[in-house]
Amino acid sequence: MPRFFVFLVIFAGMALAGCNFVGDFSDAQESQQQVTEELSTALGGDVQVGWNIHNGTLQRVSVHLPEEIASDRTFEDLKGVIAPVVTRHFEERPSQLQIAVVVPKQRL
Repeated sequence: MPRFFVFLVIFAGMALAGCNFVGDFSDAQESQQQVTEELSTALGGDVQVGWNIHNGTLQRVSVHLPEEIASDRTFEDLKGVIAPVVTRHFEERPSQLQIAVVVPKQRL
C-alpha cells in the first residue's frame, strides 16, 4: 500500500507540472483579485469574482453583484463596465462571462 501511494503522489506531481496547473492557478488568482478590486471601486459595492479553468483554458469568469448595485442599472450597462475589466486583467478571454445578482435571504 505505501508503495502505491508514493507512486500515485509522484504521478500526480508529474501530471500537474506538465499542464502548468500551478502557474495557471496563480495567475488566475492574481487576476481575480485585480478584477474584484477594480469592479468594487467602479460599481460601488462588494463584488465577488470567480473563475474556471479546464485543461489550461479559461472557461468562465463569474461576477456576482449585490442586488443594490444591479437594481438601478441595465444589463448592457453592467456588461459594459464588467467585460472590459475582465478582459484587461485575465491573460486570455474567457469562453463565458457570467454576471449574477445576489439576492439576500431576507429579500426572497
